[in-house]
Amino acid sequence: MRAHANGLESLGIMESSNIHNLGEVNMSSTEYHFHRALTVSNSAVVWGSKKYGGDAGTNDLTNIADISCGSSVCVARYVNGTAVAWGHGNNGGDASSIDLTTDIVDISCGGGACVARRNDGTAAVWGNQDFGGDPGTNDLTNIADISCGRWACVARRNDRTAVAWGNHERGGNALDVDLTNIADISCGGNACVALRDDGTAVAWGDDIRGGNAGIVLENIADISCGGFACVARRDDGTAVAWGHIAEGGDASNVDLTNIADISCGGRACVARRNDRTAVAWGDSTVGGDASNVDLTNIADISCGRNACVARRDDGTAVAWGHIAEGLYP
Repeated sequence: MRAHANGLESLGIMESSNIHNLGEVNMSSTEYHFHRALTVSNSAVVWGSKKYGGDAGTNDLTNIADISCGSSVCVARYVNGTAVAWGHGNNGGDASSIDLTTDIVDISCGGGACVARRNDGTAAVWGNQDFGGDPGTNDLTNIADISCGRWACVARRNDRTAVAWGNHERGGNALDVDLTNIADISCGGNACVALRDDGTAVAWGDDIRGGNAGIVLENIADISCGGFACVARRDDGTAVAWGHIAEGGDASNVDLTNIADISCGGRACVARRNDRTAVAWGDSTVGGDASNVDLTNIADISCGRNACVARRDDGTAVAWGHIAEGLYP
């Protein structure tokens, strides 16, 4: 179902006259098949390709605590600690082999696999083994945090170590990376990055798509990896990007000062400033150009593969980027 407003559909812009009171917005950073929104009433709405997660079917999307969507699957975590998955069966939409009925506290879906973290610190993995659906011999106990990208997943343990699995060329092999004293983790389309307790960060995966920062990453407060680039926010409110130059890795023409929040999608990134304005960069056809979008009074931001979305302080939202299946609810 598509809804156009304000005559902006030719620009790939959607004003959310029909979606309001949003508590959270998200676009999958690994693909473009669907999007979702979580309202302040703990109900959720998804839209896009039915086969790839844009239709939740008969699943009840009320009393939702959290939702995570990957390239072809979504998982919703209920307030009562249970969870449900839907979408492409082979890529995580079929979780029948996993117990999602008790004590689920965190969920993450990537390109073709999902991870659920339980209250006891164990984690369950399912989906396509080529995309992180098989953790191999990795010990997934005492887990504090999880993140799945398009090709790989990473888990942070309570002892501040971390472990990665999935495609070895795109973040699934971190054997040569020092993953100790880890404070935060994030996987994108082709790379993963870890933030250490001392404020340094390390990236690994595909060198030209975010796996090699090429600069010293110090005094880092936050990190985000998209499909082809990563961005790091420093303690002083500045930010730095790296990766594929045309798809978010080059922010040299963007003012990245006084930054409060960052998000990278497939081929574009967006940053929210402390004054509640936001700025985008990257491929102009898929979210990197927001020059025709009112990005003031912004409370939250998120970029997917082919579009970005921003939630305003009044609970409305605006999306921009490529007009593809799933952009309009």
